[in-house]
Amino acid sequence: MTGNIVGEKNPFYGHKHTEETKQKIREIRLKTKFKTKNTKIEKILQEGLNKNNIKYKKHLTVCDICQPDIVFPEKKIAVFADGDYWHSKTHKDGKAWEKDRNQDKVLSQNGWMVLRFWGHEIKESPQKCVNKIIGVLN
Repeated sequence: MTGNIVGEKNPFYGHKHTEETKQKIREIRLKTKFKTKNTKIEKILQEGLNKNNIKYKKHLTVCDICQPDIVFPEKKIAVFADGDYWHSKTHKDGKAWEKDRNQDKVLSQNGWMVLRFWGHEIKESPQKCVNKIIGVLN
């Protein structure tokens, strides 16, 4: 049998990780640089910044808690392009929403400015979003 084992044939089926194990997994994941594929809304922001010759980094680990979509490490500015569906307060049990708020809190406590843009904002007014980023950088 090849591929992932699902359901009752999976040796971990029905087992739950302890909070300590979950934290270790999170820490390892944050230190792992995954090959990321930028979303459409991330690309829109990147294109706007590129047109204005603004240098930035993508998906850097910040405060060992997250990898913002666009990062200005020297200015301690983290930019997130949040999809309307996945990051909505009403999506499933709201875990992404809670996770986002926790990330905002930790970053702020560590001197970072957090900018979050909703997907519909980026699509409807990309220049307005880029201008906000530029305004904060200056």
